[in-house]
Amino acid sequence: MCSLSKIFAMEDNFKIYVDRLRKGQEEKISFVADPGFLEVPGEFVDEVQISGKAYLADEHLVLKLQLHTEATLPCSICNEPVKLSLAEDFYQTVELAKIPHFVFNFEDLVRDALLLQVPQTVECGEGRCPHREELGKYFAK
Repeated sequence: MCSLSKIFAMEDNFKIYVDRLRKGQEEKISFVADPGFLEVPGEFVDEVQISGKAYLADEHLVLKLQLHTEATLPCSICNEPVKLSLAEDFYQTVELAKIPHFVFNFEDLVRDALLLQVPQTVECGEGRCPHREELGKYFAK
């Protein structure tokens, strides 16, 4: 499969065709996405695991997803890379009237949900950077 085909295939994973859910059907969602769709170069080191379901409730599309990936951020003390796990139980409803052509792409929602989980700062050593003592003289009091 060429890279362009892979891009289209990945975009299709994020699409929900509302007409397929009209008669009480539920769509199971389970795929692994390349972290490139997050558009944050170098920080996300692991693929994004996405699983859950989509269904209709009255005049709303309901998404219940579990998201998981890992990111690498620099330690706020020594600047060494710190790997952290990001997980999110994601729940979203969308009015059917706001879904053009009854095809809903939830890629942006997943991106936003994961990026909101990234902390502003991290510290290696599970919050106890071993270099804190030697670098303490450079910190503001």
